[in-house]
Amino acid sequence: MLTRSDSTPVAWACYTNKIELAKMLVNHGADSHATTEVMFNYKPASFLAGENGQLLAVKYLVEECGHDSQERDMDGQDMRASLRINNKVWASVAGCVAVDEYAKSKGVDGEIDRRNGKTKTTFLRNTNGNQQALENKLAAALKKLEIAGEKEEESDDDDNDNDREEDAKPAGEYLNELLAVADARYELGQYAKSGSIYYSAYYAAMHHNSTCINNPAIFPIAHKMTLAWSKSDDEHLIKHTHHGMAQQNCMMPGHPPYIREDLKEVEKIMKKN
Repeated sequence: MLTRSDSTPVAWACYTNKIELAKMLVNHGADSHATTEVMFNYKPASFLAGENGQLLAVKYLVEECGHDSQERDMDGQDMRASLRINNKVWASVAGCVAVDEYAKSKGVDGEIDRRNGKTKTTFLRNTNGNQQALENKLAAALKKLEIAGEKEEESDDDDNDNDREEDAKPAGEYLNELLAVADARYELGQYAKSGSIYYSAYYAAMHHNSTCINNPAIFPIAHKMTLAWSKSDDEHLIKHTHHGMAQQNCMMPGHPPYIREDLKEVEKIMKKN
């Protein structure tokens, strides 16, 4: 569900008002903006929930996942217009009326603009990976991290391992939120920054419910960290921090094969440079 391009689990969860399920999926990396032709011809997730009278789901998508309340579907309909057209009995359904009032409070006019109707190609570009959608995803991830009581690692000093270890909190408190921010920055092409956040998550996971550093959870994070730094084009970072971390990961007992492949890839980059 998290990797297939034809999968829209968050939208369907919101359609049936399974908000906790939607949150779990988003926390594990599912794209809340994803839509497909199967979803009533690329209908936005918030429209799908709204037409079914799921106010809390609509509010979750808009307020926590960064969905645009002014969004229009392929027919140029905004959320209120879509609700009226696609649910003929909306006025007699309390949830639908509540959704309509909520959308109205957000400035949605309830209009159709045929001149701005989206083609399939444009719609896909606007919902599956364009700059605005990715920035919305990052904003939502940063908000969740803040709610968890944490912030991004701001230090530019890459030699502060001891400080990181001393300050590390139990990973269960914020690790998923930290990884979501790192993933979002990676997708935006902010590779050096993304790698730095994966680095923080790496140390958080290393100390989660364990008195030893050989926590298997660190290896997938280490892999993402390596991928991010490999794409950063920062020669100093690759030579002094990146390579050292890749070597350290290979010395960890029980490391999976891809960790050694990561080290080989880093060394290839260093040779090339």
